[in-house]
Amino acid sequence: MKSDEAVLVLASRRRAMTGDSRTLSRGYKNGTLVRVRAGVYFGKAAWLSLKPWERYRITMAAVAAVDASTTFCYLTALRIWNLPGPGVPTHVHVITHSSHKAGRLPPTTTAAPDTKTGKTGIEHLRSYGVARHFWPAETVQLQGFWVTSLPQTVMNCLVRLELPDAVALADAVIGPGRRPGEGSRASN
Repeated sequence: MKSDEAVLVLASRRRAMTGDSRTLSRGYKNGTLVRVRAGVYFGKAAWLSLKPWERYRITMAAVAAVDASTTFCYLTALRIWNLPGPGVPTHVHVITHSSHKAGRLPPTTTAAPDTKTGKTGIEHLRSYGVARHFWPAETVQLQGFWVTSLPQTVMNCLVRLELPDAVALADAVIGPGRRPGEGSRASN
């Protein structure tokens, strides 16, 4: 994998296809790859060229790639539903089925430090942790992700957002630009 490739590469898939995933570890160690999540890599040059919301979307995809049954909720689901929200979230929000697993995990996106400078090259970039929420969830599949339903996503956000952001969200949902039933591809 070249350092400028803008694709997620999973170590498990690489190992299954080629029998070797050490090239990913070497790419990480020599500074050409960024580890987005454990076992998920992305070209460092491509990572550096992304906007914050693009890195957020890639991080979401990395979380889903590690566990395909992941259900996104709250501000992350809002992004998937293509609704307005308060900037780029600090965490990828997911549903957990255990109250013991609820909580926030720190960001895991890393790059190996340069042996001469000790710098990784991504110090100035925000990376995203995972926030696990123990909520009952009505789920649908949208854009290749499991996500809370549109009504649940909107309600989860409306009660937690600051008033201006909540008004903008409500307006987007009930405003004239939204088609009835848009995004209602439910499958449980």
